[in-house]
Amino acid sequence: MKRLYNWVCATLVVTACSPSALTTDELPTGAEGLTPLTLSATLDEKGPLARANGTAFEATDGLVAYLRHVTWDGTVGGAITEAANGSLADYTSAKLVAFTPGPLTAEAYPLTATTPLYWDDFSNSDSEATDLRTEGHYLQAYYGYAVNSRTDAATAHGQLTTALNNGNTATGTLTWTVPTDQRDEQTQQEHDLLWAKAQTPVKYEHATTRAGLTLPYTHALCRLTVALVAADGFSTGAFTNTTVTTAGLNKTATFSAPTAEITGATTTGSDGDAGVIQLRGEAETTTMIDEQTLPARSFSGLFVPRTLLTADNVLATIADVDGNHYTLPLTSEILTAWEDGLDGNQTQAAYHYKLTVTLRKQKVAVSATLADWSDVSAQAQGSIQFTADVPAIALSDRTDLQSFRLYRSSEETLTEGGLQPSATTCTFTLETPEATQGSWTNHPAIYWANASTSYHFRALAEQGAGGKYTARADESLTATQGHDLLWGTSGPDAIAPRTGTVPLTFGHLLSKLTVKLTTAADTPDTEAAKRVALEGALLTLSPLATTGTVRLIDGGLELGTAQDNAIEQFAAQSHPVTGKTTLDNYIVLPQTLGNDVILRLTLADGTTYRVQLNTCIATVNETPKPVTAWERGRHYTYTLRVEKEAVRLAASVQNWVEVAGNGNANLDWD
Repeated sequence: MKRLYNWVCATLVVTACSPSALTTDELPTGAEGLTPLTLSATLDEKGPLARANGTAFEATDGLVAYLRHVTWDGTVGGAITEAANGSLADYTSAKLVAFTPGPLTAEAYPLTATTPLYWDDFSNSDSEATDLRTEGHYLQAYYGYAVNSRTDAATAHGQLTTALNNGNTATGTLTWTVPTDQRDEQTQQEHDLLWAKAQTPVKYEHATTRAGLTLPYTHALCRLTVALVAADGFSTGAFTNTTVTTAGLNKTATFSAPTAEITGATTTGSDGDAGVIQLRGEAETTTMIDEQTLPARSFSGLFVPRTLLTADNVLATIADVDGNHYTLPLTSEILTAWEDGLDGNQTQAAYHYKLTVTLRKQKVAVSATLADWSDVSAQAQGSIQFTADVPAIALSDRTDLQSFRLYRSSEETLTEGGLQPSATTCTFTLETPEATQGSWTNHPAIYWANASTSYHFRALAEQGAGGKYTARADESLTATQGHDLLWGTSGPDAIAPRTGTVPLTFGHLLSKLTVKLTTAADTPDTEAAKRVALEGALLTLSPLATTGTVRLIDGGLELGTAQDNAIEQFAAQSHPVTGKTTLDNYIVLPQTLGNDVILRLTLADGTTYRVQLNTCIATVNETPKPVTAWERGRHYTYTLRVEKEAVRLAASVQNWVEVAGNGNANLDWD
């Protein structure tokens, strides 16, 4: 059926001629003395909706109308009663009439009845009381239905007459169900339904006047069209595998054409899928929005009126838009836009409910937290807490992390190569210059690929001027002694697509080292005698790896070759007894401290002290143990007390939380 967006009016044009005015040649064979009915139909192009597809009748359309002889006083509201025709000798009273449409001629479609029709078919001319020509007697188009068939009009007629309770005994009441799967054009078309209610009766007129019976076939069902537009993050072909499936729409109801009443509407169909309809998709096209050419595709289907539409209920699900899935809820704005087609929030027959939906791939947004150093020292007895959990400081409380490079990988098993190159640069923007509140933006914007592909996320930033952490200008993954790096992770598991932010936790990728020198006090005299002069002393630590390559997947380092004299630092010139730090908060690479790693102190007078660093004892969970490696994110503080008679060494490790530790090691003189 090619009848989209039209009202359908079938006008039964009746040519009434008296027997005396007709000759045998003017009448159909065997119809001498009878007045024929000539019928035609028109399609009203101005109407909002008629058939499922197209704008014209097709040969496979089946139209039926219930025509009857009635008595009526001709007044508005007067009783219209079907006449008792009595016995018709040679002709069958054709009440439920089947028509087939012909080609369009002069804006009308001639209709051919499956059995030739005459005025006399509806009246017994032998009985004056029932003669259609008698005053007060009329011919009425009582109701009508129309459908399409996959094969021919006869099939459509058979479907209708069977459903209408066996031909002439039909009451005009028809139960109709739309299918769940409407993705096939012909399936949808043949489940479309037109109907026409009882019309004003037409009085028989003689040969000089042409009387007409009008049956305005209108749409008995509703239509839903969801027009999808693919915006940010999509490209041509995004809708190739897309499906749109409704929820909660009525699929079955009883239609009474004489009164145009719809009763018993329900979401239950013949297949048990309550409210579910799979819409038919048109070919993908394009549309212009904000001077952008965007992919577009429309999906439509038929459903039964009296469907209750309620805000916040799901109208449809949109699946596989380039792998993404969406839920389409009803909103108060949608209902307001459709209010002319609603009666108490229920849909009405012959209305077309259209909705344009602009889809965007969900941008990947991040929320980052920063695990900070703790500036503490460990002089007292205590224990060092080693833990993998780090307390996070929300970025709303600090602005040290200003930008970072974000890497991602969709590989189920994360590999280093899958994270290269970086996906985007994330920058923290303050709401006001004085505020600490702000938001993260990505340049360029990145998107979830679809609704099922999960991602691993990693991030990297380096410390720059003023102690602020920013994204590197290049893709370098080199770590260098003296320059702090932050490494961020979304966790060991891949993150599933989400509408919220991706949580990233940042921690320090390297270690921090502080070495303090102390000696005996000025007083009492016994202490003063033990003092050594620390001014101008040289501190050397080697061999150590001073460079490495960052492994993004786990934040580890591939260390370079260990260097001699890796750290050389002159002691502060201020009085060492005050605790002035010689090596303060210096960034070093996490690494194992082998037996050859020596901390050497050379005084200005040439006296040299040395200690094997991995022999420094610290108390961990009340158990003394040597510090044999530097771990990332830890702050290690070594306090060396140098005296003439003896030298003692205390070591501590500081984590993100305030911890303390000390221990003893022997210093050897060279």
